[in-house]
Amino acid sequence: METAEILEKAKKAMGVAGIVCGAIGIIAAIVMYFVLSPLIDRVGATAVVTMDHAASAVHSGVASLNSASNSISSLSEFSGNMSAAMVKLENGSSGLSSSLSNLSKSLGAAGVPVPNDSLEQLNDSANSFSEFSAQIGETRPSLSSLSSYSGEMASNINSTRDSVAGAESDISEMKDIMNEVIRELKLALLVGTFIVVLLFLTLMCYSAGILL
Repeated sequence: METAEILEKAKKAMGVAGIVCGAIGIIAAIVMYFVLSPLIDRVGATAVVTMDHAASAVHSGVASLNSASNSISSLSEFSGNMSAAMVKLENGSSGLSSSLSNLSKSLGAAGVPVPNDSLEQLNDSANSFSEFSAQIGETRPSLSSLSSYSGEMASNINSTRDSVAGAESDISEMKDIMNEVIRELKLALLVGTFIVVLLFLTLMCYSAGILL
């Protein structure tokens, strides 16, 4: 009889312990869910806000690069137009100098009674236009180089802008992935909590069965 009583008491103790452990486990699982779920929300929200700030900064960078590209492209176009205009001016000045020089020579050779001062003025004018044409010829390559360099710089800026724009797209994609991960984590936490609660309920039911 004493052994049977001891076994009965042990059986009841195990049943009570199972019920108590099951209740504690259920409470702990529910508390953990309500602690971890807001924590996951906060972490996800912080990550998303950080990505939004990064995307905003990248977007501003793209806009700045686009503005710089447009400005430099305008400079390249202006330099190219100026270079083309200077080519025409150089050719015109050179042609005018040659015409004045030929006119002076023709008048001198034809023996036309023209004052020496007038011939000297013609020669001086021809020399002036010739010097002006030479100066334009020296300046024009600089404008051509500026146009070429500006065009190359604009192309490099456009490449950089496209790369940065690609980073903006990547950030947006990462934000979507982060939102999906947060949703999956919360779902996994909910399912896990539900399973744990069911297990502890099963333990409580089994322990209650032992007591009966």
